[in-house]
Amino acid sequence: DQSAGSLTSVANYATNQYPYSIAFSPLTTTGHLFVGTANYGGNNITVYSVETAPVVSITVSSANVCVGSSMLLTAVALEGSGNYTYSWTLPDGGTSSDNPLIISSVTSSDEGSYQVTATDSNDCQGVSDPVQITVYSHPEVTIQPSNTLSTCVEESVIFTAVPSGGSGNFAYQWFDSNGDLVSATNILSPDTGTAGVFDYSLQLMDAVTQCAVGV
Repeated sequence: DQSAGSLTSVANYATNQYPYSIAFSPLTTTGHLFVGTANYGGNNITVYSVETAPVVSITVSSANVCVGSSMLLTAVALEGSGNYTYSWTLPDGGTSSDNPLIISSVTSSDEGSYQVTATDSNDCQGVSDPVQITVYSHPEVTIQPSNTLSTCVEESVIFTAVPSGGSGNFAYQWFDSNGDLVSATNILSPDTGTAGVFDYSLQLMDAVTQCAVGV
C-alpha cells in the first residue's frame, strides 16, 4: 500500500512490486486524480496521484429563525487544493451554488435540512454534515377591551393583551408615546389623571422562539 507521494515514487513502487494493473488505497476516502499509466513487461500499470479531499462545514446565523427574518448559511472548506465550488442541497430538493447562501425573507418552506458539497480544483469533493433549520411563526395578539378607548379623567382603565399561537410563554413590553417602558406584564393600566390623547404600544415576544409581534 502506497497511498501518497510523487508520481515518480508511486510509479517506481508499482513497477518494482507488481506486474499488473494497480490502484492505491485509500482512494475512496481521500479522493483521487488519475494521472497516467506505467508499463512493466508489456503490462500497463494504472498510476494514481492520491489527493486530500476538502473538509467542509456549515456556519449558520441561527438554526432557529422566524418567518420573515433573514438567514445566512456559509460553507467553510479547508484542505484540498483550493479554488472551491459549492453545491447546496436544499430542503425542497433544489440546489444552489451560492456561498454564502442568503435567504432574505424566510418562509415555512425553508425549514429542513441543508447540506453542501465542496469541490476543489482537482475535482476532489467533501460533503458537510447536514444542518437542520427550524422556522417558527410569529405569535398573534389582540388588545381587550379594544385598541382605542375613550374615558374620563381619573376613571380606571385596564388594557389586557391576549396572545395566541407560539409556545405559550411570552414576554410583554408596553411603551408610551415617548418610548418609555410602562408595563412588563400582559396588563396595562395607564394614568388617567390628565385629560388628553395618549398612545401606547405593545411588543409581545415568544420567550422560547424569540419571535415577536408589535401592536
